[in-house]
Amino acid sequence: YGILNVIFAKIHGKQSVVCFAGNIFNAYKYKQKTWKYYAAKYLNKDLAMLILQHADKLVPFSHRVEQHLLEYGVSAEQVTVAPIPRDYASEKQRPNPPCTDLDLSDEKTNVFFSGTLTARKGVDSFVNILGDEDIRDQYYFIFAGEDVEGYAATLKSFENTSVLGEIPLERVYAYYHCADLYGFPSHSEGFPQVIFEAYVCGIPI
Repeated sequence: YGILNVIFAKIHGKQSVVCFAGNIFNAYKYKQKTWKYYAAKYLNKDLAMLILQHADKLVPFSHRVEQHLLEYGVSAEQVTVAPIPRDYASEKQRPNPPCTDLDLSDEKTNVFFSGTLTARKGVDSFVNILGDEDIRDQYYFIFAGEDVEGYAATLKSFENTSVLGEIPLERVYAYYHCADLYGFPSHSEGFPQVIFEAYVCGIPI
């Protein structure tokens, strides 16, 4: 849809501004290299390159994404970084939710993670430590998010985990408020909303 908007803008003599929230050439969603993987990898790349070549202004939400765009030949003058705005004051006024109906441990330190279950998000790092005896005895891990790379089954195999899948945002905030720690092992991020959300809820990261 992005390239269509750019084309229509050109036809009508208007300037086009395209926003980028993440890696536009990423095919990580498809773990198995099926036709969907190659379609995402190559078709997305071709369309994205057309956008980069013809858009008047590119607005990434982080300096990491800005660097990514520059590596593909975009001029620095074409790019303006604009972090996603969030209202800290209103977010902090959210009422604290009850913790009684959440899947939490009464005996261990509860570590919460919210995000897609992918290697880029560092879920592999969780897998590497979950079998450790000291970790198992002291910590309970709660995972919320879409399983796009097949990690859910592995995470569920450990006795000190709860894998919730995708849950409503209000439920996510309940875990932010009620868990003891937020786990953030990402290998690469743009402007991670979870840092903001954890911050306003007062949970250590």
